[in-house]
Amino acid sequence: MAREAARATAARQFLAGVFRESDPTNARGDSLTAGEMLDRATQRLDSVFVGQPDVKLDLLLALGEIYRNLGRLDAADSLLSRAVGLADSVQDDPRRARAAALAQLSMVRLAAGTLESADSLVGLAIRSFSGLGLDSALTGAYSVLGGIKRRQFDFVAAESAYRKAISIAERIGEDSMAQSNHWNDFGVLLMEAGQYHQSDTALRRAMALAGGRLPANEPGTVLTLMNYAMVRDYLGDKDTALVLTREVLRLQRLNYPAGHERVASALNTLAFAYMDRGEFATSDSMFREATQMLERLYGAEYMLVLIARNNIARSRLLAGHATEAEASFRRVHADARRIVGEEHAYVSQPLHWLGRALLAQGRLMEARTVLDSALRLARRTLPPEHERFADLPAAIGAVALAQGDTAVADSMARSALAHRVAHLGEGSVEGTEPTLILARLRALQGKRAMAESLYVSVLGTLEARPYLAWRSVPVRREFDAWRARGAGTR
Repeated sequence: MAREAARATAARQFLAGVFRESDPTNARGDSLTAGEMLDRATQRLDSVFVGQPDVKLDLLLALGEIYRNLGRLDAADSLLSRAVGLADSVQDDPRRARAAALAQLSMVRLAAGTLESADSLVGLAIRSFSGLGLDSALTGAYSVLGGIKRRQFDFVAAESAYRKAISIAERIGEDSMAQSNHWNDFGVLLMEAGQYHQSDTALRRAMALAGGRLPANEPGTVLTLMNYAMVRDYLGDKDTALVLTREVLRLQRLNYPAGHERVASALNTLAFAYMDRGEFATSDSMFREATQMLERLYGAEYMLVLIARNNIARSRLLAGHATEAEASFRRVHADARRIVGEEHAYVSQPLHWLGRALLAQGRLMEARTVLDSALRLARRTLPPEHERFADLPAAIGAVALAQGDTAVADSMARSALAHRVAHLGEGSVEGTEPTLILARLRALQGKRAMAESLYVSVLGTLEARPYLAWRSVPVRREFDAWRARGAGTR
């Protein structure tokens, strides 16, 4: 214990000395930013701690974590790779030290999107912990494993890993903020798997554990708040989601003035809120800012950049620029196949939206072929709870209806609506698309009472939300014209 205390004291004194140099009374005109101070600390490690591998390891791990949190992943990777190599040289429990270093390095590789490397490293870390007992580094390793499996759309394996992280954290009495972070990660997984009510519960648990004891802009708290805003949006509480997301973006800009993945994520989330309201110029601007930020941080061939580019194209399509959007979706789809592989679960998303762009241009046969292909790929790569199993059948149903294929239109619209009801409940905004297809189908079939009931249901949902006037007004006109035609034939 005395040796550990001495290591901690040496590390604190070293960092305090580096940061003290930024004090104007000591700097002699050499004013340093926080990033520059970190760089200076890193450069001094080898010369200051010659023959002290234990202290050097502690500092490599601490500085690596700071660099990771700042989004400087190359620097974090370099330091943590050194930590892995140094771990076997420490006097105190080298096996545990190596496992902890591997776990931290795997976090960086996950953040950088190098999933195979991250998976290999975290597997080594978890195996290295075998027989060593439980500690917080092991919970971190399982949390990373959950993140990897979530990114690979293996939701069953991800849930198992996150539940292990939560269980171990509770058993060892990990601090409440760390437990909050585990519940946040689990809530995100549930949201991505389409289990929105369960996600809401998990994220509320995360916020309760944080307990309001920290500053409003504490990074973990802000991240949980953003995820909670997203799930409220999925559950139809869009006004609350908008207010929360605006605040999240303000706090993330405050935390990361030079830009960060978390700022880009907040921009994307807020852009979706404006897109839902038909404010396409605003959503387009925010999606583009997010894309440029991610490209600057990670380069063009990064998963989140693909997603952000697809979001820009979605905004352009909904704004009425179908031809431009088609070209963008084709580029994203081609790049996704090249970067992540043809059988990756994400690839069906740009393909899905390409089909919608073709539908908007009246190119029905092409749209049907593309959407059928997207659905087959989704069935191979995604769990059945995923929202794409509502989006794709709804799009196919719309194409089939336009083609006069009423049997397929009916089947697909019913499938999409059942999925929405199962995950979002009755009367959701998302459920209006398949309901409207069924209303049009019943109208074509001459089933006036059923058609009218379905139209009224759609209008009741949309018109209750004034910000959806861009969607409700055309449906109201369509409904009124249909009723007028029916009155003229009686």
